Amino acid sequence: MNNKSIMKRIFPSILFLMISLLLFSCSPSPERPEEEHNPNNTPETPQVLEEMEEELLNLMHDLDSIEGIQVAMLEEENEKMEEDMEESYVLKSEEDEVVLAEEHDEGEEETKENGVDVQRLIHEHQLIGILLGAEDIEGNLDLDELPPADMEALWFELNNLIDELHRKWNVLEPELQKAKVDRSDIEEFEEQLDRLSLTVLDQEIMESLFHSNQLTFLLAKYRGNFDDDLPNEIPKMKFYIRESVLLAANDNFVEAVDAVESAQELEEQIRHILIKEDAEDVVQKFQLSIDDLIHELNNEDFYLTQIKAPIVIKNIMLMDETFSAH
Repeated sequence: MNNKSIMKRIFPSILFLMISLLLFSCSPSPERPEEEHNPNNTPETPQVLEEMEEELLNLMHDLDSIEGIQVAMLEEENEKMEEDMEESYVLKSEEDEVVLAEEHDEGEEETKENGVDVQRLIHEHQLIGILLGAEDIEGNLDLDELPPADMEALWFELNNLIDELHRKWNVLEPELQKAKVDRSDIEEFEEQLDRLSLTVLDQEIMESLFHSNQLTFLLAKYRGNFDDDLPNEIPKMKFYIRESVLLAANDNFVEAVDAVESAQELEEQIRHILIKEDAEDVVQKFQLSIDDLIHELNNEDFYLTQIKAPIVIKNIMLMDETFSAH
């Protein structure tokens, strides 16, 4: 068989192969799945972490309300003693008895109308109540049921809140391990939670406030291991402002200033993002409020510190809104 015959036989096959290759190369490639929002497969922030943050802040509000509640109970007890003294006074004259009864009825009506203003007393004796209010934290206590008949019943409720935190920590811890949170950071939370449990059990208010606040910092730190629209600098800044007020309440104004400056440094780390999001006014407001707060701390004026600190928190909340909107 000559070469010409061979070419005639294989040419159709070659032509078919070339056409097939041409058609395959021109056909649309299979669609690739859309890239996920999170290309590194970083897990999203667990809901239980956010729940624990809120519960800790509510616990702090409740703890900070106790002194005012105790004062309200004392005032209520004094009023009752005065009423009992009036009732125990026996008049010999029937006419005097009528007069006394009328006076007692009028006094009783006045007491019912005025009574003990529990909310006012709580507000007057709180250290960080206004500060927490700036974050829309109102606590778990029902003002209509205050003051309680027994403070032990109130502490029992607070211990129940601690139990709930332990249960939620049991849910959160495996999520932290999956997100590769450092074991030392996990152990630190467990230690702080144990300390908080014991100080609440011993009814130590100030120590419990510090431990609760420290736990909020650790939760904020964990956010860095998750896919979160909110930079963990934001909740950390709130922690430092709360810490500064608690330190100032203990006349530790030097460390209080250090805490505020730590919040300021965190803001500097995210300032470029805020400016990029057209939030220069928020940055300016924050800086001015920080300067005012440091000024009052340097003057060791706790009353004005309580007024200035919530303004800083409000400005941090504006940063929060800026990130949430994008």
